[in-house]
Amino acid sequence: MTPQSLAKEVDAIYSLPEVAIRINELLASPNTTVHDIERVIALDPALTAMLLKLINSAFYGFSRKIETVAQAVSLLGHKEIRSLVLATSVTATFTDVPPELVDMECFWYNSVTCAAIARILSEHFQMEDQERFFTAGLLHSLGKLIFYTQCPRQSARILLQTNGREDAITAAETQEFGFNYAQVGAELLTLWKLPDGICQMVRHHVHPAELPAAAEDAVILHAANRIAAVMEPGVKIAPDTEIPAPQFDAGVAQSLGLSEDLIQQAQLEASLYAFEFLEIIRPGASLII
Repeated sequence: MTPQSLAKEVDAIYSLPEVAIRINELLASPNTTVHDIERVIALDPALTAMLLKLINSAFYGFSRKIETVAQAVSLLGHKEIRSLVLATSVTATFTDVPPELVDMECFWYNSVTCAAIARILSEHFQMEDQERFFTAGLLHSLGKLIFYTQCPRQSARILLQTNGREDAITAAETQEFGFNYAQVGAELLTLWKLPDGICQMVRHHVHPAELPAAAEDAVILHAANRIAAVMEPGVKIAPDTEIPAPQFDAGVAQSLGLSEDLIQQAQLEASLYAFEFLEIIRPGASLII
C-alpha cells in the first residue's frame, strides 16, 4: 500500500461535489471571469446561501451587506471563493467515518480553527496569497479521515496507544503503514487538482524542519496545527488528559518569532471565528463542542 494507492481508493468514494470541481477548473484558467464563477455557484442554491452567510460573517467584517456572489468574488477574489466553496463542500463529503475513532464536530472545529490560525499567521508574516493558508489549514487532516475509513482497526490501535499525541500518532502511522496522514492527505488533494503549493504545504507540515530547505509555508501550517491542537484536539482522547502548551518542532518558534502574545492573539481570534464559521457550514455543531 502506498499513499497514492490509498488516496485513489478514497477518491472513488469521497469525491468533491461537481460545483467544487468546476470551480477548481475555472480557477486554473486565466480567462475566468466573475460571472463564470457566479454562474457555477448559482447552480447550487444551498451553497449560494451558505457562501453569503460566511462572507457577511464577522471574520470578514465588511461595513455593508454583501448580497450577491458576484459582489463577493469582486471583493474577496477568485482564490478566496475557492477556499469557501471547499469549506462548505468538503465538510459534507466525508460520511460514515467510525464515530468511535473521531467526533466529526470536533474534527471540523479543529480544522476550521487551524485554517483560521494559518490565515492569521500568514497575515502577520505578510505572506503572499494568504487564502491558500486557510485552505491548507482546513484540509490538513483529511488524511486522518482516510485512515479512519479505510484502516479502522489499525487506526483504533494507533489512537489507543498514542492518546491523541500528534508526534506519537504520525510516528505510529509511519511504522504501521509506511507513511503518515499528511502524506496520504496530500495525495488526495492532488487527485482533487488543488494547487501544488497547497498540496505540498499539507504534505510537509508534520515535520517541516526535515525538508532540505525548510519551506516557510509548511512551517506556518505546522505552527497553526500545533496551536489549534491544544484548543481542540480533533481526535478522541481520554477525558482526564491534560492538554499541554503548543509543542513545535525544534527551531520553528524561533524561526517564525512565535511569541506567547502572538499565539494567544491567534487563539482568541480563531476561536471567535471558528464557532461562527462552523455554525454556518454545520448548523448546530458549535452548540455541542
